[in-house]
Amino acid sequence: MRTALRAIALAAVTVLAVPAASVHASDGFVTPVKVPPGGTVTIDVRDCAAGTTTVVIDIAPVGGAAFVDLSAAAVDGRAVFTTLLPIDLAVGAYEVHVMCKDVDATTIDTGLLTFEVAALTVGLSPSSGPVGTRVQITGSGCPGLQIAEKVVAFIEGASDETPTWDRTRTDGVVGVPNADGSFALSLVVPAGSPLGENIVSVWCVTYRLQGGSPMVGPFLWTFTVTEAQVPATGSAVWPIAWLALGLVTLGSVLVRAGRRQAS
Repeated sequence: MRTALRAIALAAVTVLAVPAASVHASDGFVTPVKVPPGGTVTIDVRDCAAGTTTVVIDIAPVGGAAFVDLSAAAVDGRAVFTTLLPIDLAVGAYEVHVMCKDVDATTIDTGLLTFEVAALTVGLSPSSGPVGTRVQITGSGCPGLQIAEKVVAFIEGASDETPTWDRTRTDGVVGVPNADGSFALSLVVPAGSPLGENIVSVWCVTYRLQGGSPMVGPFLWTFTVTEAQVPATGSAVWPIAWLALGLVTLGSVLVRAGRRQAS
């Protein structure tokens, strides 16, 4: 299993044209390997040398200064970090520098992982409509069937925050990416969606890592939920007016008929 995980992580980096990871004794992977500014990444550090008690990581653009510095206790040479990236983070390639430290805080092992920050957008058609509207979603940028077997889309409601992946959700629609990484699927705006802008998020997902992990995402766009159209006021009034006029006419005829009989 460990060999398979390494192969998937390294293949994803290659497909996405991120500089290849120069892995030393420690290993691991980043998910997603391609994420928008403001997104969340999970760094799973594994295989630190025996004697490692603490894992320290920093995140930096390639050739730049670190802007995240985190540490966690190691369990059997492993530590997992989840961090929210700044919303104004520049697009480009990023590195995760791994330092495995012993009880004396001496670095006894190191590693290097990579991921990419990119503007991830999709196309929606239509981009507005009432509850029940079927929305066609198209995009590209999945790493392909070798790595991401599924494309999953959600409508998130109104929010200013970048959605995070939740493998327990069952309210999304699922499709399959094409060999070139493009995808197309449709989503019906569910009842209860708030009026106004709602976030639509799309993820390229592999089910070979921890039962469902995002490899790219979220792709983001907004769908504006509008009120359902109702008949114009005039069109509802005219049938009633014609009915009233008919009743008046009928009454007039009956009155005249009664007068004739009386005379």
